[in-house]
Amino acid sequence: MNHMQNIFGVPLFIKKFDCDGQDVKIRKQIKSINKKLYTLVKKLEKKEKNLKTRFSNLGGFHSKPLIKNKLAEEFVKFIQPTVYDNLKLFHFKNDVQVSFEEPWFTVNKKGHENHMHTHSGTDFSIVFYVKAPVNCGDITFYQNPYINHGCGYFNFEIEALHALNSMSWKVTPEESMMVMFPSYLQHSVKENLSDKERISFALNIRLKEIK
Repeated sequence: MNHMQNIFGVPLFIKKFDCDGQDVKIRKQIKSINKKLYTLVKKLEKKEKNLKTRFSNLGGFHSKPLIKNKLAEEFVKFIQPTVYDNLKLFHFKNDVQVSFEEPWFTVNKKGHENHMHTHSGTDFSIVFYVKAPVNCGDITFYQNPYINHGCGYFNFEIEALHALNSMSWKVTPEESMMVMFPSYLQHSVKENLSDKERISFALNIRLKEIK
């Protein structure tokens, strides 16, 4: 008997809210929220046009965190059921308090990208795509580089990428898609090669065990 177990999995949750088969009410809600997010980020771009703060962005616009913002609160309320469904898969013994930290916008125009980084100090991170044209830049996740130290087979030619042979994993963004991942996971955003802007709305999640 030869049985393989895939151990120590890294969760990557992807949900497309506006797609065929999705509940009509949900689709209407996300379209409304998406429209309002777009209006807000355009206002922030003008208001914060002289902002010199840089995070992982190489070019583009990175807003200040949105503090006590009604639209951000509406967005959090909308995604809460999905977040809690994802967390149920961990089978925590005790109840967990979920805190959603202040979100921010990132706007990448042609030629802009985000270098490799993590969101240290939090538990999960969420990216929601307000605008995601074709070739606007995949979000790429990376294995811990120490994992493959001395393992030559990671450099072998392979026929198809999957969880066993990949040191990176790409996700192509789509409008109204939400990606949730562990905050410790290294990730980057590839260069926007399109002539249209890529707009994302992101936030971090902190968990607290309640005994």
